[in-house]
Amino acid sequence: MSAASPTTRYLRGGKILRVDLTSGRIEIVPTEQYADGITGGRGLSTQILSAEAVAPPVDPLGPDNVLCLAAGPFSGTLYPASGRTDVACLSPLTGGVGRSGLGGDWAAELVQAGWDAVVLAGKAERPVYLAIRNERVEIRDAGELWGAPNDHTRQLIAAALDSPDAKIISIGPAGERLVC
Repeated sequence: MSAASPTTRYLRGGKILRVDLTSGRIEIVPTEQYADGITGGRGLSTQILSAEAVAPPVDPLGPDNVLCLAAGPFSGTLYPASGRTDVACLSPLTGGVGRSGLGGDWAAELVQAGWDAVVLAGKAERPVYLAIRNERVEIRDAGELWGAPNDHTRQLIAAALDSPDAKIISIGPAGERLVC
């Protein structure tokens, strides 16, 4: 019997998208580098945060923190309630690992585009957003989106991408003001 491929073994696409917002560098990292022996978005994001040594004295609101958005292991499949994304970073509230989860179509779209997770690091000089369309990843100017409510942000980005069905997550005005 042959060894299982990383995709079959982990039910993943095999790639993590790393974006350094300070330098604008976009990098592809093999999922297997972090995911050997673990399953799920929560396990993957925990491994990434551990490997990045994200812990105090890192400023949770500073550029040395990372934000990890990792798709669950069954995202993009027909498995019930499988469209979950684990969101993890160093928490400004507790100083420990803070995490949340979100449902919807975003994780399935991420996996179908070939990515298992998105890791954001650094700090952009101005407001930006990521546009991901399969292998094509762009950091785009978000100046006109700053201060807009989430529903309006979604409409503006969908129009800019010429994709009314685009799956979009945004932080909104509260996130822009660093409200915890």
